[in-house]
Parts: sequence; C-alpha cells; structure tokens
Amino acid sequence: MATDTQIPPRPGSGAARRAKAAKRKQHAGRRNPLVVVGGLVLIVAAALLIAVVAGGEDPVETVEPGIQQSRPVQVSGTDLPVRPSSGDDPAVGMVAPTITGSTFDGRAISLPASGSPTLTIFVAHWCPHCQKEVPLLTDWKVAGLVPDGVEVYAVSTSVDANSVNYPPSDWLEREEFPFAVVADS
Repeated sequence: MATDTQIPPRPGSGAARRAKAAKRKQHAGRRNPLVVVGGLVLIVAAALLIAVVAGGEDPVETVEPGIQQSRPVQVSGTDLPVRPSSGDDPAVGMVAPTITGSTFDGRAISLPASGSPTLTIFVAHWCPHCQKEVPLLTDWKVAGLVPDGVEVYAVSTSVDANSVNYPPSDWLEREEFPFAVVADS
C-alpha cells in the first residue's frame, strides 16, 4: 500500500547532511523575534542612558549675546500624585507645581501664569518625537484650534550642544513656535 509519507534519511548519510543544510538555509533568513525585540530594548536603553548623562551636565551655553540655551529653573508647590494604571486620575482638579525661570533671552516667566487651564509641553531639540510634535503644535495654534482660555507653554530641556537642532532657540524659531518657552537647566 502506497502512502504519501516520506521516510527521513538515515542519520549520518549524505542525504541527512543535505537535509540538515537545507533546513539551516531555510531558517537562516529568519530572525528570532525575542532577539530582535531584545536588541531594540538595549538600543533604546543605551540612548536613554546617554541622554540622561549628557543632560545632567547643567549647561549654560550662549549662542548670541543675551541668548542662553539653558537657565536656572525653580519648581515650587506640591507634587501631583502618580497616575494609577487604571481608574480615575487623582490629580484631576489639583493645581500643578509652579515653574519659574526665564526665556532664552532672559525674560522672567512663571507658569502657570494665572489660574487658567495650562498645557505645558516639555521638548528637547534632539528628540525625534519633539521634532514631529513642534510643527503640529504650531499648526494647531495657527489654525486657531487652541481652546479659549487655555494657556500653552513649552519647557526646553536636556540641551546638548553636540546633538541635532542645536541651539534649541534657533530650532524653535525656525519652526515658528508660537508659544512662550522656558529655557530649562
């Protein structure tokens, strides 16, 4: 009686070696998903470590007279509680801490400036997400879509003279960023 099953080659035979080589070749182009994900996690962790180390130097660079890319900042008030992974956010309705500092050109700024609802955006000139977000926020303002009564500010943080879009004051000016910016140390 004939069947469609194939008899595997004898171990150690030439056919067995060819079958093994064919199987290796078939799987050679595939990547183990865990290895790929693990590699990406290591790359992201290394990038974050570099960013933290580079950002911790507290730079105060001057690009043109009176323009400083980072300036001292003070945060005062009560910390907001950490948002739980599920359920209501306990910070809703609470007053956020006040950030007091200066703009790139040295003008004093404090946010929130009033009791109005405030959106505070933290941006880093080298951050690819920020580079995509800043033009969208500019378009949002130009299109008149910022809700009435909402104040919008940005905090330029983690300045790195060796990274893209340095200096951040020029980067935000090129993007025609329409909101007041705190230069954070």
